[in-house]
Amino acid sequence: MAYKKRLKFTTETFIDEVKKRIGEKALTLDFSKVVFDGSSKGKRVKMRCTIHGPFEPEARTLLDKRGCPKCRNRLSQSQFLKNVIEKHGEKYDLTNIEYNGINEIVKVGCPIHGEFETVAYYLSQGRGCQKCVGLAGLNHYSEEQISKLGLSEIACILYSIKLIDKTNNQTIYKIGITTKGIEYRFESLKRTHTIEIIDFKESSLSECKLLEIKLLKDNLEYKLIPENKFSGFTECFVKPIELRSV
Repeated sequence: MAYKKRLKFTTETFIDEVKKRIGEKALTLDFSKVVFDGSSKGKRVKMRCTIHGPFEPEARTLLDKRGCPKCRNRLSQSQFLKNVIEKHGEKYDLTNIEYNGINEIVKVGCPIHGEFETVAYYLSQGRGCQKCVGLAGLNHYSEEQISKLGLSEIACILYSIKLIDKTNNQTIYKIGITTKGIEYRFESLKRTHTIEIIDFKESSLSECKLLEIKLLKDNLEYKLIPENKFSGFTECFVKPIELRSV
């Protein structure tokens, strides 16, 4: 009876449990279409293997540590690299990676900070250069702080986008800056919002920062606080912001 209780998951906790149980094999699996109603007995779920395509296993087989039936227990070098590219796009130089297992160290080239070492598992889960993680919060830095850090000339993008919240259909217009690329910046929002790029401008970090400050100041009357807050919600508006005005 206790075993049955453990199987009464929500969709989210079911996916987390499967990933925990099957380990490395979960890296090739797309769980985005999984719907779990709380019982694993005889129930099938929709899955996609990034290598072999869609399949519909019984939920119980996933909990029994079985993933895609066509995959081997251990990823090959090419399978691992394919997963990394799906997570990070073309951001990193992967030519020096020698994949020897999910818990082993791999060498990755960052276009901004050079080569760094990380655990293969972390890289496959979307974690990249830790120095770039520090850059993610640069929109909160002053121009003086950016200059002192020696980051003024780093390539940057000032963007204007339109978001629609899938849960309540609220339309949100947002501006901001990113050193990672617009698509990468909003990867985590794709599940909850539709995203449309209105305009963008490529320049140095210091220049983009100054332009962003001006746009925020010039459009204070149109500020919006989204009903469902997310990272960067303080730069949202009720109307689209034209970058050509700066």
